[in-house]
Amino acid sequence: MPSEATDTESFIPDLAAKGLKAAIVHSPRGLSLCEAHGVAAVALSPFYEQVWKFATLLTHGEDLPKGSIAVTGTNGKTTIAWLLSQALEMSYLGTLGYRAAGSDDPVELSNTTLMPVQLMNLLRDKGLLPAVMEVSSHALDQRRADGVEFSLGLFTNLTQDHLDYHGTIENYANAKKRLFTELVDHAILNVKDPIGAMWYSELGSRATSVAVSDDADLRIDPLEVGLAHSVLRLRVGNETYEGTTSIGGRFNIENLALVLAALIHRGHHPEKALEMAGQLKAAPGRFECMEAPGHPQVILDYAHTPDALEKLLLAVREVTKGRMICVFGCGGDRDRLKRPRMASAVSSRADLTIVTEDNPRTEPSDQIFGDILQGIVQGRPVEVVKNRREAIHHAIRSAERNDVVVIAGKGHERMQIVGRERIPMDEREIVREAWA
Repeated sequence: MPSEATDTESFIPDLAAKGLKAAIVHSPRGLSLCEAHGVAAVALSPFYEQVWKFATLLTHGEDLPKGSIAVTGTNGKTTIAWLLSQALEMSYLGTLGYRAAGSDDPVELSNTTLMPVQLMNLLRDKGLLPAVMEVSSHALDQRRADGVEFSLGLFTNLTQDHLDYHGTIENYANAKKRLFTELVDHAILNVKDPIGAMWYSELGSRATSVAVSDDADLRIDPLEVGLAHSVLRLRVGNETYEGTTSIGGRFNIENLALVLAALIHRGHHPEKALEMAGQLKAAPGRFECMEAPGHPQVILDYAHTPDALEKLLLAVREVTKGRMICVFGCGGDRDRLKRPRMASAVSSRADLTIVTEDNPRTEPSDQIFGDILQGIVQGRPVEVVKNRREAIHHAIRSAERNDVVVIAGKGHERMQIVGRERIPMDEREIVREAWA
């Protein structure tokens, strides 16, 4: 596969010496290297438009189970896909890894959406189809999941992210739009988002509109929202229904609305859909609440964009009696433009902002911190604690019983990427250490 970081075709001579017999290449140079070292080769061009077809033929032929569901958008993909896979008893693939229908813990993967050959092999070998899949903008741009037979696609929202790859917000939006114009039979769109509203007007009868506290094909109104529950009123057509779910946080109401719309589209009565939602369990590291007697509550969340951080902190503020302390950082070797905006979103809402490392990768931490600190709202309390473990300990030690500590950015992840090394780090264990 092509790579921005590595010349992948440069490995051909070494692999040939180790017994490589055949390769798929993406340039004339790769084809020449294979010929020079006696390796059979297929050159695909345009590569991304052809490789998924090749992968599908190699792994499944034409016999692909149909009926998978795709979820895309900047924020909320994981929560929606995880909840929907539970409700429909389907497999899950996405940021958390993969989980076969009926199993418990997910198995980690290297990407939200794997490369075509890896993806098709996994789907075949693990019997995961049909599945509920998160489909990233990178995957849509590179056609990684084009070989999966999707019947339904869900759109959450679109805010600034991944501009290091896409270049502009327009390119980012167009990558996601491919899902609804080329890959799915029907779309469910959050029309509170301007992009979702625009696509809904273009797709016509091929789409269902969803909105929180606004007119849509499916409207949802939050009646009560806590850290671990919500009471909702659902309106479909002229009928209304009420129910209680086990998912908290006001920003999750949009996620629940999309889940309910998908369940109804799949044939469940709205009342039954609400009943099903009441049995669902939150995704790991998504508004995950940790509690211990005599200690402040801790919320772990994967939020790592300005919009996600803003929604997360607004949801926590709504149910916080004391101070709100937020620990966050920004990933290295990623979009630098969003760092000041993330800092502004946090510092304008948290009573204390603690800036720390979050997967610095190969970028100097001082450069990352410099970008972040440019966005701190003037006069708001901020501290920099470089080591993430120490930052979490410091935040919990600084908190009183009625305070809430929000640890944002890593969520379900159990490692920290420093340089090219993956260092084990489970924030749940660190929180328990701090409580001890």
